[in-house]
Amino acid sequence: MTQFPLRRDRRSRARSRSLLRAPLAIAIVLAVLAACYGGYALLRPLPASAATPAATLATPTSAKEPIAWPANGVAAIGEVGYDGILASHGSQERTSIASMTKTITALVVLEKLPLAKGESGPTYTFTAQDQQIYQDTVAEGGSRAPVVVGAQVTERQLLEGLMLPSGNNYAITLANWAYGSMENFLPAARAWLDKHGLTDTVLADASGINPGSQSSPPNLVEIAKLVLAHPVLSTVVSEKTASIPALGEAGNLKNTNDLLGTGGVIGIKTGTTIVAGACLMFAAEREVAGKKVTVVGVVIGAPTHEELFASVSKLLDSTYSAFGEATLIKKGDPVGFIQTPWGSHANVVATEDATAVVWRDSPITRKVSIDPLASGKQGDPAGKITATENGVSVEVPVALADDLDGASVWWRLTNPM
Repeated sequence: MTQFPLRRDRRSRARSRSLLRAPLAIAIVLAVLAACYGGYALLRPLPASAATPAATLATPTSAKEPIAWPANGVAAIGEVGYDGILASHGSQERTSIASMTKTITALVVLEKLPLAKGESGPTYTFTAQDQQIYQDTVAEGGSRAPVVVGAQVTERQLLEGLMLPSGNNYAITLANWAYGSMENFLPAARAWLDKHGLTDTVLADASGINPGSQSSPPNLVEIAKLVLAHPVLSTVVSEKTASIPALGEAGNLKNTNDLLGTGGVIGIKTGTTIVAGACLMFAAEREVAGKKVTVVGVVIGAPTHEELFASVSKLLDSTYSAFGEATLIKKGDPVGFIQTPWGSHANVVATEDATAVVWRDSPITRKVSIDPLASGKQGDPAGKITATENGVSVEVPVALADDLDGASVWWRLTNPM
């Protein structure tokens, strides 16, 4: 007996089951794809936020007092720790520098015969040659320091005789002792000047009585800084008096710089010739807003020493008045903002004050570095701001001024790329 209808029923049921399985499989595949997509969308790294520093920042201000320049001559002022000069007056070209030359002589000698802080150095015995140098100095009308043939003096004492009473003869004696002769000393001095980039300075002798010994005010400001940087010479130039016992009563030395000990003056060297006029390389220390500020400078060409010292005193007073405490960074100042791709926005502000004593015209630069945060709460760290004045920098943290909302689930799902 034939059973074809039964086979047809079986095939029909199989087709029905296949038709039922197809949508289920598709649904499973779609569910898997959706799960994968959702996982990717929710877990993938978010695109970076835009961190934008402020286009402009408030400009710090300091004192703007006028500088009381001398009525006669030329001048320049600088600050220890500050590159170059702060300000200048009159011609800044090379000119005769008289006994300020001796600062260079001392530094060149100390390079050959170095002294550490507290040391007196080797002993030198005066000879008949030194006595002749003394007589020659008297004959040419130069300033001198005493000589006793056979007397023994230390290197430091010779430096005191050079710098305090401004002994021209001691300049030659020191140069001869350190380098053997003036013929050897002058090339060594030129090499020293080249090494320190003092291209506007030339030496024709060791004392400065020769008008060919010349420098520019900016170079002399740099030389003043070098004098103060030396542990021995900086103390020598600050001495009002000194004594060389081996020379007897004549060995009591007095500094020609009448400003020492007044108005914070700590040096450095006078100079006087007919060509150069009355000159002073000077240095002073005073406090400004609790910070020690060391000013150096030079005045060349005053008609008298009285006018020279009076003009330098006024120059120093006005110079210190031109320093002031400036707020480089102020707490709460807006320094930028963060914008996320999903529309969240938060301002960024400085978290601390930062102040400094600055010269009135000193440029101050500030650089803001903001982290491209994806989210955060008010007060969370968000980078830093750096203020720089004359190569010295101070950093202050910056933080979110507002909450920065993270990306929502919906934004993640609708922005997969």
